Amino acid sequence: MKRKKSKLKGQVKYKIDIFKDSETNQYTGIAQGLNYSGYGLTIDEAIKNTNISVEMALEWCVENGTFEDVLKESGFELRTENDKPIWEQKSYVGSFESSIAA
Repeated sequence: MKRKKSKLKGQVKYKIDIFKDSETNQYTGIAQGLNYSGYGLTIDEAIKNTNISVEMALEWCVENGTFEDVLKESGFELRTENDKPIWEQKSYVGSFESSIAA
């Protein structure tokens, strides 16, 4: 099925965390800050499906007038580049591995 052209104007930049399920051997992608996810049998498929999930959710926000509010509340800020709007995460520092005794 071919997807229709996106209703989003400008660009939203985000990072995707990838996790592998050892039982199913599937990968899960989670868009940081936005918490939308996608799944796949490969990393590329998980990234592709996560991007589709983000795009669909943000298109819904555009249609319902909540696009800017959702991005601001998710830690994104707006800047312009060559007169095009670009939303970027302003608070992301990095992923760190940690553990506690269980």
